[in-house]
Amino acid sequence: MLLISYWSIVLAFAARSTDDVDPFGPFALGLALVPFVYLILAFVSVHRSAPAAVMAGMGLALVVGAIMLFLSGNPVVAVVAGYASGGVVALRPEPGVQLRRRAVGAVAGTVLVWILLAVAEPVAIFFAPAIPLTAIGMSDGLAAPSDAGE
Repeated sequence: MLLISYWSIVLAFAARSTDDVDPFGPFALGLALVPFVYLILAFVSVHRSAPAAVMAGMGLALVVGAIMLFLSGNPVVAVVAGYASGGVVALRPEPGVQLRRRAVGAVAGTVLVWILLAVAEPVAIFFAPAIPLTAIGMSDGLAAPSDAGE
């Protein structure tokens, strides 16, 4: 779902530069799939309050994505930041893992995409949908051993 939503939104922003394609359709499809991304994430991770987590993830993704689009001017960075920030709250919190660590992972993933876009744009655009949730998962994985006392 995330991949289809990401590519639809990126296609809509790319279609803005041409007069042949109406960008509204792909953009609407991409935004319509955002709730399903967080729905799957919350329910598969067995979040205690999955409906509230889905709503919080959607709201946070839209707000952070809009702010990042305004600040960076790059839709790929905005989409990655939106998905990462929404994933922070939609994914079930692991025992002993703080949301602050996930937020740091989300910021790190967004910064990585921003740097990759400057260095190797085609590679960054291709791999960007895999980065947000992977960064959150890695921050959970890196935090878990130190929090467990190992």
